[in-house]
Amino acid sequence: MKPTPVQLRTRETAAARGGYTFEEALVSPCLDCDETVCCQIVFLETFEVATLHDLDRCRYLLNFAGIELGVADNGTWSVAYRVPCRFLDPDTHGCTIHDSPDLPENCRAYDAYDCRYRQVLLRQTDQIVRLDRRRFEALLGEVRFDRDRRIAALPPWEWVVEVVGAMPFDEPRAEPAHDAVLDRWRTEAGTAVAAPERRPLRVDHPRLVDPCSGCGAWCCDTLRFPVASPPDHRGLDRLKFALGFPGVEVGITDGEWWLVVKARCRHLADGRCTVYGTADRPLVCSQYDARSCTYVHTHGETRPEGYLRVTLAELRWVAETMAFAPDGDLVAMPPVDDLREHVERRLHEAHHGLPHEPFEFPFPVA
Repeated sequence: MKPTPVQLRTRETAAARGGYTFEEALVSPCLDCDETVCCQIVFLETFEVATLHDLDRCRYLLNFAGIELGVADNGTWSVAYRVPCRFLDPDTHGCTIHDSPDLPENCRAYDAYDCRYRQVLLRQTDQIVRLDRRRFEALLGEVRFDRDRRIAALPPWEWVVEVVGAMPFDEPRAEPAHDAVLDRWRTEAGTAVAAPERRPLRVDHPRLVDPCSGCGAWCCDTLRFPVASPPDHRGLDRLKFALGFPGVEVGITDGEWWLVVKARCRHLADGRCTVYGTADRPLVCSQYDARSCTYVHTHGETRPEGYLRVTLAELRWVAETMAFAPDGDLVAMPPVDDLREHVERRLHEAHHGLPHEPFEFPFPVA
């Protein structure tokens, strides 16, 4: 959905006369937007920064392609992933599912007349400052810590806006790579290949002696952000919106849900860290306990026990296992292993063109 020639002329006329008339202003601002920033960035998490480790995590996040940070005047930080939505037409910059049922309600009900995306991402503001690596390093140089490595002093907010906010901003862009592990999982489930047998390892096995030996460096191309399991139908729709962005998936266990971004660290080359052992390597990496690493299990195995990876393609099958109250609240969902069994059955049915078997709830469902 892009401006027509008439709408473009209206915009030019409005600029010449000093503004839109009331009737012109009532027309959707989306028709007057050339940037479509709302379709090219997804916000992942908000958090507080109080310690050296908090700022080190910020430095770690900015190493990944497509990631940017934001800091607000109230001290709240945010992290976002910049990549065009899979439904954004690269030529017209219009939404290819605008008038279809596939459009998330998160998009359909968005108040474009008070667009925060344009306010924050397209113009200088004194409420939020966006941070790339260069801006972050400038801000970091003005931070002071006490002996316990807690933040003792921050630069004045006015300085952050006037100095950091005025620096050139490097728009982070990501080109998510195809995930071979997900491909193998879909093939195994679709063709009814049994899950690989998990055999115990001997004490001298290389994976136990050196956990990083032979590893696919899953921790260097995967970012995980905790999210609440969807409490209601709207929460499910928000996940649908996030999964519309390439490289984003949802990870599910019985106790936790995650927004997962498949983005590669800039310091990864040939499967190894190029800043290993240097001051440029974040503490979050150098202090990571490789012996208790969960990345290998959750992202290196095709069908990990107790964990399910969900992309937009599988979300509709996950939704089939959910039961909602009339007000939209989620009232029931199966354990993750039952959930994965249902998703894999649907993958098998889709692969062979079979009629699908509906998920059976243990109670009557309207």
